[in-house]
Amino acid sequence: MTGLFLKISGNLTRLFLLLLVLTITGTWLVKEQTRFQRDGYILASSLDADLVYNCQKAARKYGLHWAVLAAYYSVTKQQPTAAEIFNQAAEIASTGQSGQKYFSAVLTGEELSLLKQQAQQIKRFGYYFSPQYVFPTLKRGVYFADTWLADRDGGRRKHLGTDIFGRNLTPIYAVSGGRIEKLGWNRLGGKRIGIRDIHGNYIYYAHLAAYGQGLREGSRISPGQLIGYMGHTGNAEDTPDHLHLGIMTPWGQWVNPYHFVVYWYKYG
Repeated sequence: MTGLFLKISGNLTRLFLLLLVLTITGTWLVKEQTRFQRDGYILASSLDADLVYNCQKAARKYGLHWAVLAAYYSVTKQQPTAAEIFNQAAEIASTGQSGQKYFSAVLTGEELSLLKQQAQQIKRFGYYFSPQYVFPTLKRGVYFADTWLADRDGGRRKHLGTDIFGRNLTPIYAVSGGRIEKLGWNRLGGKRIGIRDIHGNYIYYAHLAAYGQGLREGSRISPGQLIGYMGHTGNAEDTPDHLHLGIMTPWGQWVNPYHFVVYWYKYG
């Protein structure tokens, strides 16, 4: 009887240890995946719009993936001209190798590992630089700058978006397809719309003067659909008319929209 008890006890101990290992491994994997996603969104939002566009053009011409080219310049912290990007892509293509294989001969092991990771992240989260997204207003007569994390309210909070300035009642369009999640008034944003896009991101449009007709929470939205008109409602009453555009990831992380906005404005 004692032997049977010891055998059962030993099996339970092994089962407990196995469950413990699986729990620890699962927790680690979830944290790593979250880190990959968080860092990937930040990386994508930091890419210069002109660099992305030229990498995309060169990659299409020479049968490469633009994410590998962009990752190379990110890892090496280069600021190449368009001609240098095309020459680099042509040289890779002339070897008959993939981009990662080619760069393995010119990067250190640590740099190559980082390039592979960043190329994966750009492939996964670089969809903002695509025709799926459009500029949210008329392009004529508007201006904007990178004011990410600028002080607001005397330093009590940070600016988490990009302000696009223009004339009162300038039409505002959805930058992507999705579904309206929030529509109505809030203290800071005034008349605002929050749209959950096709990738699960929350796109926030604030300080509107008015909404597009027939919109309500739950409405499906198409890219480029009229959703409202530029104004200065909420805490923007004393500022020029503008659209505050914010992007929050599915994990509740605000990212800088500025380089995406530049890309949509110049190349959309």
